[in-house]
Amino acid sequence: PRVKPEDEGIKIEMGDAGLFTAILNAVNCPPHTAAKLKQDLGRIDKLVEDLKGNLRNKFLDEALEKTKQDLETLDILISVGALNRMFAEEKEPIGNRTPEDIAIRFHALRQLQGKNLSQKQIATIRAYVEIECKLSEAVEELKTFATAHKLDITPAITQFEARIAAFEKAGIDTSKITFSGSFGRRLNYYSGFVFNITLPHNSPDKPLAGGGRYDDLITKLAHGHNVPTPAVGFAVWNERFIP
Repeated sequence: PRVKPEDEGIKIEMGDAGLFTAILNAVNCPPHTAAKLKQDLGRIDKLVEDLKGNLRNKFLDEALEKTKQDLETLDILISVGALNRMFAEEKEPIGNRTPEDIAIRFHALRQLQGKNLSQKQIATIRAYVEIECKLSEAVEELKTFATAHKLDITPAITQFEARIAAFEKAGIDTSKITFSGSFGRRLNYYSGFVFNITLPHNSPDKPLAGGGRYDDLITKLAHGHNVPTPAVGFAVWNERFIP
């Protein structure tokens, strides 16, 4: 049978990774910080923690301290030789990464340190993730948010509005769907709308179905492929139909 928003006990929650990206870009969030926050979307406690500036990497600090005599420069690249010696006992790449890969990642994390967000940037991002309303009211909420924080995210809101119109044209009651600025699928290849469908007996972390748009999936999986590839999909856990 078709699951509808108006069915008793059915909860449909929706978010938008594209909107979140547009907001991070609008507040000039540093790229590495933005990537970290996008990974946190859907884990509100982790997101709030990182918004407070707790973005330092303890392992990185320890590694840099142990190898500081071997670092040629932090502005260009961390010494691959130092990493080779640090992991001399490892016979294979660590986590399928070579010392060169790790060196580049270390350098990126080092750039991230000391570049915490301003209070204004944090306030703007927090205001967005705190939005929760009926999907039918979300466009007005987003426009009010953008005006209050002086953000130019009109293209993202226009695309969002067109999607809601398509839902309504298909006969979906958008007043029965919850829009949440903090909702995400916890996978960083999602690029647009994301959703979960939960039955009354399902726990929040075990929905009946979930998915969305992930134009960045092929980009992340295919080496050298830097062009977003339109894609949508979802997963259904059949065993979760049963209480």
